[in-house]
Amino acid sequence: MSTPETTVVDLKSTSPRLGFAWDVVGNGKTVWKGFFGRFYFNPSTDVTSLENPVGQAAYRYQFNDQNDNKVLDGPQELGRLITTVGGAGFVKVDRDLQHAYGQEASTHFEQEVAPYLSARASYVYKNTRNGCSPTSVLTACAERPTIRC
Repeated sequence: MSTPETTVVDLKSTSPRLGFAWDVVGNGKTVWKGFFGRFYFNPSTDVTSLENPVGQAAYRYQFNDQNDNKVLDGPQELGRLITTVGGAGFVKVDRDLQHAYGQEASTHFEQEVAPYLSARASYVYKNTRNGCSPTSVLTACAERPTIRC
């Protein structure tokens, strides 16, 4: 079986980082530090493998054990389709998916109080943006989960 090449999502990103340290008085005992950085999450292959048309998939049915032997004796004991699991085209990845990232900004003031001992006051701000998860989108024909932000 062959399938056409498809770009599911393009998550090329630049992760800027900037920091500084300044010796406030010039004696090496009082320092002010600052930092900003953006960190993109690695989606690995999980996101795209879900849409792989030849990927692993499964159907989950209601089990109607007609003879109460706890064994599937044939298709007559399969009830209604509950859900599909895995790839094989059951999942659609939103083409406008944005790369999830976190940002951090921090500032620190540090003072040496004795040899090999210092005190520090810090402020750290962190956030995350564009987190994604599978959601179900109901259509008139079938239920097909979609990965969206």
